[in-house]
Amino acid sequence: MIAQGWRGWSRKLTVGVLLLAGAIGWLSPAAVAAQDEPDNYSLRFYGHGVEDIDRAKIPVQTDAGSLPTDIGASDFTIEFWLRGALSENRSGMVTCGENEDWIYGSIVLDRDRFAEGRKFGLSIDGGGRVVFGVTNQAREARTVCGVTNVLDNDWHHIAVQRARDGQLWVYVDGRLDGTAAGPVGDISYPDNTSVTFQGPTYCLGPNGTWAGFCRNEPFLVIAAEKHDAGASEGNPAAYPSFSGWVDELRLSTVLRYAEPFVVPATPFASDPATVGLYHFDEGPAGPCTGTIIDSADGSGSPTNGDCFYGGAGVAGPEYSLSNPFAAVVTPTGTPVIVLPTPTATPTVLPTSTQRAATNTPVMPTATATSTTRPPTATS
Repeated sequence: MIAQGWRGWSRKLTVGVLLLAGAIGWLSPAAVAAQDEPDNYSLRFYGHGVEDIDRAKIPVQTDAGSLPTDIGASDFTIEFWLRGALSENRSGMVTCGENEDWIYGSIVLDRDRFAEGRKFGLSIDGGGRVVFGVTNQAREARTVCGVTNVLDNDWHHIAVQRARDGQLWVYVDGRLDGTAAGPVGDISYPDNTSVTFQGPTYCLGPNGTWAGFCRNEPFLVIAAEKHDAGASEGNPAAYPSFSGWVDELRLSTVLRYAEPFVVPATPFASDPATVGLYHFDEGPAGPCTGTIIDSADGSGSPTNGDCFYGGAGVAGPEYSLSNPFAAVVTPTGTPVIVLPTPTATPTVLPTSTQRAATNTPVMPTATATSTTRPPTATS
């Protein structure tokens, strides 16, 4: 608390000195404004879904083997903050069940493999529902849907989990929003696997440079259908890309949540179970054209990603001052508080079983007591 207070006062003192310097002509107004800009950003995408642009990519595999971000061999949790509007996203309603129909929602996270097994992804459908799908090596698939509309232009915390035994969970703003039994087994990206060739009409890449090879397969792609399959068919809306904001993406190799929890009020911190952590705070506000930094500090980390900027009309992705935690500064300098608005009252467990949620996984103890698991689907 003392350190945080000192940082705050130090920043105010620095800004005050800069303002004084600007007032007497030592610095330009633009230089003063740049120093006063906040350092909490998010990434703003515009859903173009063409030419391998308006997206960010995180590698999961290299020629040397798997990277820490190659989750799926064991239990995992993916969580992030999202903001968007129904009017900006082109998806219809997704049919959930034993299928791969998550691909028809507005795609937020894509770790697909074209016409292959061992893959997963997350999208938002035409009702604003979170849609999470996985496929195992045997091509057995399951898509699970939430029930909450998250495309209401407010920030929402989203967490999806998958256990090695196949169970799937979707959490929205700290509440269980959907669960189902899915396919079992390893869904990590296979080692020593070349990208697939799907013929001259698929996976073309910018100006046809990929020539049908699916170059994006060993990546987790943010806010786009990674193969631009809709564009290859002449209809990007067939597999639409997400339009909106994404912040604070964390990949973990544990099931972090087992009951209703209080969503984080500050950016995530790395811990032993964190294998990828992206704050998207590189900035400044405007086009994201370079590296997105991984703040995980475990073995093999960091695994940095990259932005791929472009698009007709409004190009993306961009660093935005809108974020789920704090005040942002408008061009006029007036602070505007942007906080997530809950859509319903969280479920409160009985006092005897309720525990405060943390961002640190609960590791099993050395007793014979079974480890608590998240709730499973009921018949």
